[in-house]
Amino acid sequence: MLTKQCTKGVLCSATGFLLLSLLVGACAPAPTVTTPPPTVTVTAPAPTPAPAPTVTVTAPAPKPPPTPTPTSVSAADFYKDKRITMYVAYAPGGGVDYTARIFASFWTATTGGAMVVENKPGAGGLAMANFMSSQAKRDGSELGATSAWSGLTGPWVMKDPSAQYDLPKFSYLGSFGNEASAFAIAAAKPYASLGDVQKVTGFKLGALTKTGVQAMSSAILIKILGLNNARVVVGYSGTADLSLAAGRGEIDGMVYSVLNILTESKKGYFKTPLLALDYKRSTVFPDTPAITELMKVPAEDQKLLDAISLLKSKTVFLTPPDVPQDRVDFLRATFDKIVANDAFLVLMKRYFEFWTPPVNGVEEAKAMADLANIPRAEFDTIGKLLDQYAGQ
Repeated sequence: MLTKQCTKGVLCSATGFLLLSLLVGACAPAPTVTTPPPTVTVTAPAPTPAPAPTVTVTAPAPKPPPTPTPTSVSAADFYKDKRITMYVAYAPGGGVDYTARIFASFWTATTGGAMVVENKPGAGGLAMANFMSSQAKRDGSELGATSAWSGLTGPWVMKDPSAQYDLPKFSYLGSFGNEASAFAIAAAKPYASLGDVQKVTGFKLGALTKTGVQAMSSAILIKILGLNNARVVVGYSGTADLSLAAGRGEIDGMVYSVLNILTESKKGYFKTPLLALDYKRSTVFPDTPAITELMKVPAEDQKLLDAISLLKSKTVFLTPPDVPQDRVDFLRATFDKIVANDAFLVLMKRYFEFWTPPVNGVEEAKAMADLANIPRAEFDTIGKLLDQYAGQ
C-alpha cells in the first residue's frame, strides 16, 4: 500500500522527516548520489513513549462483595436459629435413641437453634449409615447417631455388600459407652453358669445383623465355648426388640456391651452378665469376670479374641462426608459442652446407671482411622464363622 501511495505522489506519513525520507527512498528509483543519508536519520531521538494508561495510575473502583456462600457464614451464625435433624439408626426405645433425644433437648440452649430427632431404622443401622453417606446434606444440618457395632464398624470391616459407605470419610463428633462385649443369659432361661450353657444343644444368641460386631462376638463365643449346634439368630431391629425376643423365649441369650446388658437386666429381660468377651474385666463392672478367668481360651481362638477386643461397643455421633471443617469443629465443641452439662449427665445416668466418660470427636476420629488401617484379611476367619453360625 505504501508503494501505491508513493506512485500517486501522496505523502506517505507525517510522522517526521526520517520516515518520509525512508518511504520516498523505497518508492523512487535508486539515486545516483552516493552521499550518505543525513546524520539526522541515525541520531534522531527515539520516539517519546506514550503516556501510561490511566488504569495503571488510578486504581479501579472496588467491586461489591460477593453474595455470601454457606461456607462464608460463621459456623455459629449458621446454626443459630436453624433447625437441625439428628437421624437415629434404630427404632424408638433403645439406648441410641434415648441418648440422641437427650442430646437434642440441650441443643437449643447451647446453640440457639433447634434439633429434631428422626428414627431411620433398617438393616441393623446400615440404612442410616448409607443415607448419611450418599443422601444427607453436606452442610452440617443433618447428623447421625448409631451403634458402632451393628450399624457402622462391623459391616464395614466384614465387607458387607450392603455397607455403601467409607468408614474414615465420616466426620465424628464424639461417642458414648466405649465398652467391650459381654455375654448374658435370658432371664426366662434356667441356665445359671458357663457349665450350664456348654451342656445345651442348640443354644440361640440374638443379634441385629449378620455382619455387625454383635453377631461377630456371638460367633466367636460359640467357637471358644465349643457350643453344640448353637446359632446366631439375626434380624432384630434394636436392643428393645432383642429384649422382647428374650422375654418370648425366642433366644437364650445375647452378646452385647456390658452397659446395654446391665440396662436390660434391670428391666428383667436378661440376667447379670455372665462374662466379658475380653482379656480383662470392665473397669465399670469389676464383678463381671473376663472369659479368660473362667476358662483357658484355646490357642487357635486367641486371635479371634484379639480381633473382637478391638471393636468396642459405643454410640457414635457423626456427620456426612465433606461437611465444612469449621462446622465440624463447631459441632464437636457443642458435643463437648453438652456432655459436660451437669443436667445432661443426670438424665443420662438415670437411663445408663453405669456410666463411662464420653470420647471427644478428635479421639473418636483417630480410633476409626486406626480401625480402618487394620488389614481386613484378619477378619476373614470371623467371616467364615458367621457363615457357619449365622447363615440362613
